[in-house]
Amino acid sequence: QRNVAVGSKRLAVEFRIPVIVISQLRKLLKGEDRRQPSLQRLYGSGAKPKHASIVIYVDREFVRDLRGDETKARVCVLKNRDGLIGAIEARFNVSDLRFEDDDSDKATA
Repeated sequence: QRNVAVGSKRLAVEFRIPVIVISQLRKLLKGEDRRQPSLQRLYGSGAKPKHASIVIYVDREFVRDLRGDETKARVCVLKNRDGLIGAIEARFNVSDLRFEDDDSDKATA
């Protein structure tokens, strides 16, 4: 896994392209852990978070538990060398396979 992480970074730098590496968690998050995900919960060596410029964790209750709203998601930026970190509520647009702002909590006039 270390070689994949280092090799991916070399490719990205050499060809000036984004490289996306998808990883699973060591174990399922429960309760408060789900609200506060961390880099240490990624499966495998520490090379992935060490060499990554950005680490994003996406939690979708529908995918995890097969219940609830299919489009509801929580997107957490765990690491960002060039900007802010934090979490936002989002909607997964199934037809376009994109995450979008969650406007459902905003009041309409």
